[in-house]
Amino acid sequence: MAVAGLDATPSQSHTACMANSQLSQFLAEVVLTSHYLAEPVSKTESSVSDAEMKCLKIINSFQPLSMQEIAAKLHASKPRATQLVALLESHEMVTRTVAEDRRRIVVQTTPRGKKAVAALDKRYDELASRIEAKLGVTDTETLCRLLSAITPLNKL
Repeated sequence: MAVAGLDATPSQSHTACMANSQLSQFLAEVVLTSHYLAEPVSKTESSVSDAEMKCLKIINSFQPLSMQEIAAKLHASKPRATQLVALLESHEMVTRTVAEDRRRIVVQTTPRGKKAVAALDKRYDELASRIEAKLGVTDTETLCRLLSAITPLNKL
């Protein structure tokens, strides 16, 4: 595989640089407009951060979870996961209880937490429908395949 500027012809190098520039601009647009994607969170739960919502969605999807499992799914340290859970608990969105084996604490969502996740999921579903309407099924499937190859971004 040629690296732009090393084994590539001048034409290939120029094309690779343009693609990289386009990708850079696309990523900036996504990051700078991510507040638009989280809009329902701010309307529903104004005191919950994006990181807390990500944590809440993970807990809601895989509950009950231990702190270690939450940290692994967040790709974060255990102290950071504990901090996020404590914040969610203060908003009455999750509860911590002793597991049946009595050797660990598990976290589960409360009805309030489930409501917040449902509101966010609805917003993302609406956005996904608009994207699919614009791209079509085939291009949407390609987009999903490509995004899954680079997600999570912090593992690149």
